[in-house]
Amino acid sequence: MDFGKIRRLTEDTEFTASDVKAILSALDFILSNAVRNSVNAATLSNELQQLGLPKESANAIKRAYSKNADVLSKALHTKILSLPSIETGAEEIEWSVDYILSSSIMQNVNESLVRLQLNMKPSKKPTNVNMTSSQFDSFLHELKIVQAMMQDIE
Repeated sequence: MDFGKIRRLTEDTEFTASDVKAILSALDFILSNAVRNSVNAATLSNELQQLGLPKESANAIKRAYSKNADVLSKALHTKILSLPSIETGAEEIEWSVDYILSSSIMQNVNESLVRLQLNMKPSKKPTNVNMTSSQFDSFLHELKIVQAMMQDIE
């Protein structure tokens, strides 16, 4: 954001720097939510006027929104929080089951350990997951529930 340009545009007004920041934050909130909810420009203008914004200001925002809705939508898509995906091919997931008799911390462990190595998309960076057999049973049970839920959606 070019704050120098914004300062030049608002220097003839009585707005302080914090007022300008508040206005920009409000506009960001309004426009981001309008794009997220696919609000048409006429409805946006109407709602802004109902909130008390002068018609000329609401129409100026409406014109800018109409002109830049696609650009705003693409910009919002890049900000979406997403987790890395897991490669799903058989050669992409390595696993092993080990039986731990003892360790440097405990003398008698006597428990199995499931090790998964998952390769993440797109970096192919491996992620290691270690679980006890009871944790793996819970994990597998939850995966089956999620799979059933996804099949219900289809």
